[in-house]
Amino acid sequence: MSSDLRGAESDLVPLADRLRYMQFFRLLTAMAVGLCWLGLPASRGLSALQMVVATGCYLGLSLLTSGVWRLKRRVAMTVYGVGLLADGLYLCAISYLTAGLGAPLEYLVLVHLIAITLLASFRTGLKVAIWHSLLVSVAVQLQSAHVVHVHNTGLAGTQQASMPLFLGLIWMVTLATASLAAVNERELRRRNYDLQALARLAWELESTSRPEEVAQALVDAISEDFDLSRTVLMAAPSGQLEVLASKGVSPVSTSVDIGDDSLVRRCMRERATLRVARLDAAGDPWLSAGLPGALNIVAFPLYAEGAPVGVVIVEYGSRPGARIERRVLTILERFVSQTALALNNAWLLSQVHTLAATDDLTGVANRRTFELNLELEFSRAARSGTSLVLAMIDIDHFKAVNDNYGHWAGDETLQRIAATLAGTVRSYDLLARFGGEEFVAIMPGTDLETGMAVAERLRSAVEGLTQEPRVTASIGVACYPFNAVDKESVLKAADEALYVSKASGRNRVTASARSTVSFGELSSTGPHMRVG
Repeated sequence: MSSDLRGAESDLVPLADRLRYMQFFRLLTAMAVGLCWLGLPASRGLSALQMVVATGCYLGLSLLTSGVWRLKRRVAMTVYGVGLLADGLYLCAISYLTAGLGAPLEYLVLVHLIAITLLASFRTGLKVAIWHSLLVSVAVQLQSAHVVHVHNTGLAGTQQASMPLFLGLIWMVTLATASLAAVNERELRRRNYDLQALARLAWELESTSRPEEVAQALVDAISEDFDLSRTVLMAAPSGQLEVLASKGVSPVSTSVDIGDDSLVRRCMRERATLRVARLDAAGDPWLSAGLPGALNIVAFPLYAEGAPVGVVIVEYGSRPGARIERRVLTILERFVSQTALALNNAWLLSQVHTLAATDDLTGVANRRTFELNLELEFSRAARSGTSLVLAMIDIDHFKAVNDNYGHWAGDETLQRIAATLAGTVRSYDLLARFGGEEFVAIMPGTDLETGMAVAERLRSAVEGLTQEPRVTASIGVACYPFNAVDKESVLKAADEALYVSKASGRNRVTASARSTVSFGELSSTGPHMRVG
């Protein structure tokens, strides 16, 4: 009985509330016994004193168990069980010592069974029904053996003959109440589980900030909580949809090719949850390839600020004709709705971070991002003992471009140059706008010779632009630890080398003349220069 109560307590109503409800029920039971004694003189098998003493002892035991529970919470389950046993003894004794089976007080047993089944659990109700049945059987046998005397009011008839009827009534009431309670309890547990799953997802979404992590949190949550073997989330703030997260999906391209008649497009267009028995390979080639042999597909639209931005596709059954419960469908729609909001926030946050990290005009990293990355890469190089190259890039005679073509043309020229430089640096290098017409490139894990080669490609790329106004670039290169020992000095060394390039005729790459090692460890103590 304790385990049933513990399970009920953890999932539904706290045990403290159940104990308070039972205390209230016991008080009502004592009042009902008193009213029957006063209102039905024919059933007075006990004197007033006997009735008061019996009821007082019952209520005193009830208060005692309540006090023990308040002092020692660890024995709460035992206290609750003892209280239920005492209820049975009191009801059986008070009814048999008045008029036996058939007396009005005997029906309090049925009320007690209904209350226990509803307050505790249907399992506890069945156990208490066994206890009451045992007490009734023992009481009848004791009365037949003339061990106890039953006040004969003519209501009960022969006690031995009435016992099977009353026991049948006990079990009929108990089973009917238990069946209804089981259905309600199961539904409450399901709803409680759904709410807990939704709360877990909310916590996961709150702790993530990247769109891919948000999408994966939803896919993992619904796959685990609802036992869905295959799930895919496709979304994008605008334009071409991409697969942000999936589970159980065959490896295919993350770029989704979707036709107008596909399930995904129809779901986004109709803004409603759609269910299909199987995928159409002609209308959904991408989904058919990613979910081969999929049956019983549900598509949920993702909304952000009133507009559809994606779709969640799940497979909920591996056999034809499998149906998804309406409860599961509703809670999945809540999952998707909550994720859509988190996904939109993640996109907005990503945009904010991008705007904060990039230059408004050119779209490359800004000065702040450059400084943060220089600090990071310099610390990494110092810890790992690797080299780092810094290239300062200045557009030659750029003032003349603004003077001769106008500032609008100057801005367009800077944008073309930035795009060209960004496309020329290596994938792990960082290109940033340092200010005005100056750019800077950080090349981690690069020696001086390789850095000079990359810088030469940058210079050549700028020179190769054919659109007017045509420009060239001068570049200064410095390498840690050969030209400088800290980030400030490597920046100064690159700037000095840039000045040498400009003073030497521009459109060239110059290595720093600074040295932090002995003469014999360098191929030359003077600046390395490459002229375009």
